[in-house]
Amino acid sequence: MVTVDSKRGVRAAFAATILVFAVGTPLSWWQGHEPYPALVLPAFPLYEDAVVRTEATCTVRFADGHTAPISFHDLLPPTPVEPTSIISASFKDGEWATDSETQAWLFARVAEQFPGRRPTGMDITWRTTTYSAAPPQHRPIKTIHVDFK
Repeated sequence: MVTVDSKRGVRAAFAATILVFAVGTPLSWWQGHEPYPALVLPAFPLYEDAVVRTEATCTVRFADGHTAPISFHDLLPPTPVEPTSIISASFKDGEWATDSETQAWLFARVAEQFPGRRPTGMDITWRTTTYSAAPPQHRPIKTIHVDFK
């Protein structure tokens, strides 16, 4: 049986929730933080009406002198985390490039993607990409070279 007090309690909780979002959301934007769980789509940093992102591409080098692009989706094992996040966190600096275990793992993953070809190394190129009404503009930042032993 629903009582008057329980109806008031539900109404008060509902009103308090609306009040928290009505006041908290503008305050969080003012401070530069989005509320979580988000009530809006993720914000993208805009610079002069454009979205600017740091992205990486990967190119495999082979013994015969040819090269081929490889997707990070193909390089990394299946995971619920977006490969871009993993690459950004793990491969941003070149410190890992000389680790023998990492090189062996990368070699095995690359060789699996290119059967019958001998990979000798790979290059991860970091660049700033600007998306706007015009075609995307790419500005290279750095390239990390990995030589397979």
